[in-house]
Amino acid sequence: LSDQPVAGPDDMIYIPGISVVRATTSGTFSTLATDVASTGSSVNAAFGPDGALWIPTVLGDQCDPAVQRVTTAGASATFVLPISCDPLQGPLPGVGALAIGADGTFWFTQGTNVGKINL
Repeated sequence: LSDQPVAGPDDMIYIPGISVVRATTSGTFSTLATDVASTGSSVNAAFGPDGALWIPTVLGDQCDPAVQRVTTAGASATFVLPISCDPLQGPLPGVGALAIGADGTFWFTQGTNVGKINL
């Protein structure tokens, strides 16, 4: 599981990691999505203006930084970020912090770089 639970738009708590676990405020836990591509470092997940949880991750040989979108109903999709990579120089730092603005702008960090994508 992640180090940082995320408060959802539906008053539930979401805990991303290898799967996404949803918890009620009364302490009931359920697995929402099990096909999360997370590497286990998804400590900076955030809910976007679309009501979905966006989880930073790295695919394959860590040369494919990506984010995974998981809806509160459990549907998921993975989006590879348009970040170039030279596999001969070793693994890239994964997506670190992320923030999603109300206007749909997706901001993320990767190492010392800052990226922006419009959703």
